[in-house]
Amino acid sequence: MASRLIDLIALAREPSSERRRELLRELTDLFFVTPAAHAPGEAALFDAVMTKLATEMEEAVRAELAVRLAAEEEPPRTLTKNLAFDTIEVAAPILRKSPVLTETDLVQIASTKGQGPLRAVARRETLSETVSDLIVDRGDDQTLELLLRNDGAQLSRRAHETAVDRAQANPMLHEAVVDRASLPMDLLNEMYFVVEARLRGQILARNAEVD
Repeated sequence: MASRLIDLIALAREPSSERRRELLRELTDLFFVTPAAHAPGEAALFDAVMTKLATEMEEAVRAELAVRLAAEEEPPRTLTKNLAFDTIEVAAPILRKSPVLTETDLVQIASTKGQGPLRAVARRETLSETVSDLIVDRGDDQTLELLLRNDGAQLSRRAHETAVDRAQANPMLHEAVVDRASLPMDLLNEMYFVVEARLRGQILARNAEVD
């Protein structure tokens, strides 16, 4: 593998765009063949070379690479994080799934990015209160609806209050708010007089479950 890696790094000087795309795919395949068998420093070398190559590739190639990396438990970390801050067409699968992104990464994305990245992050399997509250503060109503429907997203009391206030002004959010299992009962009951009969029935049913 070491000799093959040296050959591939030498090919990084290839001027042909098509050949460089092939090289990037070949490097990615080689990295994931036996990831546990990488010698010390080899994974970092892979990461550095693939990151350099990816920055020179067109968006479609980076998007293809992001889909591959998003599903991996231990992908090249620098490359994966760089792609997470790429265009939404590239970043979306990594923002939704990649375990490489830390709380700090997610906070930075939720604090600075637009609605596309916020919606991708809102779909993650789990989200801390810190990240969820940032999405509530910065997201539009479509983004907020996605977050409310994600049971793995933890929201603070303040964020729930904000969601209810916004839902009272926008019927599009009524169902997502009423369906949210973690919504405090007093906030749920605030929705009773603004939602349709079907949702009022759900609120009454939830109240009936309370001791």
